[in-house]
Amino acid sequence: MGAEALRLGGASSGAVLGALIWVGFKELGVWGVLKFQSHAAVFVVVVVVCAVAGGIPLMRRGLWAAAALTAVLLAVVALTPLAHTLTRSMVRVDPAPAGKLDAVVVLSGGVTADNRMLSQTLDRLLKGLEVVRDGRASALVLSRETLMRSGRIVSDSADEAGILSLVGVQVPVYFIDAATSTRDEALRVNALTERSAWKRIGLVTSPLHTRRACAVFERVGFAVTCIPSDSRESSVRNLDTVEDRLHAFQGWLYETAGATDYRMKGWI
Repeated sequence: MGAEALRLGGASSGAVLGALIWVGFKELGVWGVLKFQSHAAVFVVVVVVCAVAGGIPLMRRGLWAAAALTAVLLAVVALTPLAHTLTRSMVRVDPAPAGKLDAVVVLSGGVTADNRMLSQTLDRLLKGLEVVRDGRASALVLSRETLMRSGRIVSDSADEAGILSLVGVQVPVYFIDAATSTRDEALRVNALTERSAWKRIGLVTSPLHTRRACAVFERVGFAVTCIPSDSRESSVRNLDTVEDRLHAFQGWLYETAGATDYRMKGWI
């Protein structure tokens, strides 16, 4: 077999390995941590780079090693209690405070291309409405999400308004718009306190996001009661399936990276 054929074979092997590594990283949540907007573009780049590397014997061996390590880690996460061990300390649940909260703040959790809340956003909103219904807060603050996607604006504002109209809220409702991070949400809520003099708030967010989010709001100056929403998209406590374990690991990886970034910036 000629040298050219060997290089082509190596490039083909590299491309296949690159595709497998891309899939493994996606299942582990690596691309979510890196916040790449286009998964298709990342896939093409990874496959092309690995195809080029596959044509070089030494680098091809490195690709095999990387693919093997990715597969092993994926198997460990999917088939063992690792995800439960990593995530069980990430959920912060604070006892209900004496007296009524000044406000309950519901953080946003994503919007679809059809201008609908993602399921975790709806979970958060429902928990916030539950707190208001039980008379534990004097006001409700909702974070609304507005994004530019494929050249057009998408927003969950109308969807949130529709849910509010169904239940009827008996306390004042305030909105913060187009926040780009949890830190941004904290600052915008803090700006509301200049008019409302809030100090004691309940903060509603997804379970694995509670510890970081509540620390961010405390850093801004609030006395925070952390209130995890229910999770209907996947289990958080009983990680009995491969899908739930992978989803929990993705959340752990994302929050660990986010907390590290926030500490370096002095935000928590």
